[in-house]
Amino acid sequence: MRKYDYDRIAEIYEILELDGRSETVEMNDFLHSLFKCRDLSTVVDFTCGTGAQAVGLARRGYKVTASDLNSSMLQVARKKGRGLRIRFFENDIREARLGKFDAAISMYNAVGHLSESGFRKAIRNVSKNMNSGGLFIFDIFNLDFMANGGAREFEYLDIVHEQAGTHYVRISKNRFDVNKGIIRVNNKVYVQKGAKKPDIFHQKWDMKIYSRDQLSVLLRENGFSRFQFHAGPNKKFIRKTSSSILVVAQRNE
Repeated sequence: MRKYDYDRIAEIYEILELDGRSETVEMNDFLHSLFKCRDLSTVVDFTCGTGAQAVGLARRGYKVTASDLNSSMLQVARKKGRGLRIRFFENDIREARLGKFDAAISMYNAVGHLSESGFRKAIRNVSKNMNSGGLFIFDIFNLDFMANGGAREFEYLDIVHEQAGTHYVRISKNRFDVNKGIIRVNNKVYVQKGAKKPDIFHQKWDMKIYSRDQLSVLLRENGFSRFQFHAGPNKKFIRKTSSSILVVAQRNE
């Protein structure tokens, strides 16, 4: 996994990605419904970022362990998680040994930062951190959708948000390599306070993506079975028209 620089956006990540919210309410409600009906109580978030899932799940009563590679993102998560039952670690999903859990999560396309071999290693390591029959939930962009014309390779206005007199704008332009299954992301972010000169910075990274069938093979070969595929929380997955895949996989007994 390349350690992409999230330091610059850690403090504004939730404005850019969550419309200014501190947690992903719809996603956390979906996770809660999955866990509740199976009587699961311990959760590890291997790529917690600023704690959008970890903090929300802890507020719902789960015993949460949260880990991330980026110390700046973790600093924000720790601040939000004060007083809650969360343990935080700076660690790598491919190597972290944090205990045994009923469920493991990795959201917001975080596994896309891994090469395929790195993703295989991550899946095996996630399995080693889980109780028998536990759930692994993650999301990733859908290769079949992108290959079917869903990849936007033109420059487009991705995010426009105003908060407390500051404007946040992100312009994106991506390039999709269908043969390698990689989206090359190029973002330009503007942060303007009032009428002052905006602060401008760039984000660039590669995102490895998969089809539903590819994910089934990777998971089956590395310790998981009984898959569910969604387009998002409580959204039906359609192979060629769903932009993302939300995966629920059960660890082998």
